[in-house]
Amino acid sequence: MAEEQESFAAWCREQGIPFVCTDDLREAIVTLLGWGALKNELAASSS
Repeated sequence: MAEEQESFAAWCREQGIPFVCTDDLREAIVTLLGWGALKNELAASSS
């Protein structure tokens, strides 16, 4: 991570805010789904 990203990550940890840095779209989506920040419409419609 760049210095600015490291600083932001440290601030997030201090505040108890979840943080992830990735350059992988799938990892980002899985993370956001896990945090409840995105709805998985496909999973919801197949129930």
